[in-house]
Amino acid sequence: MAEYILLIHMCSLMMDDCSKPQEHHLQFADYYSCALTGYAEGQQILREQGSEVINTLQLTIGHECIKIEK
Repeated sequence: MAEYILLIHMCSLMMDDCSKPQEHHLQFADYYSCALTGYAEGQQILREQGSEVINTLQLTIGHECIKIEK
C-alpha cells in the first residue's frame, strides 16, 4: 500500500534561494490529502512570517507529495 509524505520548502525570490525541504510530521493515505495539507501549511507559514518579511524577501512556499511504498 502506498502512502505519501509531504515536503515543504520556502524560497526567497529576492535572494534566489530556497531552504532545504522539511518533512511534515504526518504521512498521508492519498495524494489529495497530502496536497491539501501542503497548501494549508504553506498559508500558515506565510502568516507566521508576516507581511514585512514576506514583502522584503519575496518569500514563497512550495510543497511536494512523495509516494512511498509500505
